[in-house]
Amino acid sequence: MTDSFFRVNAAFLLAVALCANAQGATRAKHVGGLREGIKVHGHWTIEVRNPDGELVTRREFENSLNDPQALVGPISRTVSIGLWEVDVGATGGGAGPCVSNIPGGFCSIIEPNSTATSSFFFKNLTVNTTNSGAQLVLSGSATASQNGSINNVQTGSRRCPSSVLPANCLDNTQGSTIVTFTETGIFPAIPISNGQLILVTVTISFS
Repeated sequence: MTDSFFRVNAAFLLAVALCANAQGATRAKHVGGLREGIKVHGHWTIEVRNPDGELVTRREFENSLNDPQALVGPISRTVSIGLWEVDVGATGGGAGPCVSNIPGGFCSIIEPNSTATSSFFFKNLTVNTTNSGAQLVLSGSATASQNGSINNVQTGSRRCPSSVLPANCLDNTQGSTIVTFTETGIFPAIPISNGQLILVTVTISFS
């Protein structure tokens, strides 16, 4: 056999090997992508301002899905999703920014159509979408009623039986319960003084 024959076959075998490696890499990448699954991201921005508007603290951080049931219920239509809320406070025995009957002195920023009336509820939460509906944006504010700190934040929503319309899924009516969607601890904690304004924006996205 001639040298040219061996050179042609060697080139052919090399091409086959490279193609096989490329296909293997593609399969591995595909399998790895399946293992990663869907991720829920919560991007938080918290600003603390004095009553005159002066910025005292600005903190940005991320958190993630707290309970898969928070997604499964609405997707499977076994529950009806109602009002959203954002909670900021302290865990571990510390004092939070609000005088409340919720352990940790949590301030709860809730939607305006809530029926809650306690002083630690702030009914100014807006619920919007951005990025062509791919992101959920929760935004609102609370005023501290005592000196304390924020070392824990949560987002949550009301859940009712599927027979209840979302517009009627309010607070503790219609058999509703609150389900935590995202939650995280903040270290170091954000110090808060009585009378300061706490502005919160949470952008929830998926990847």
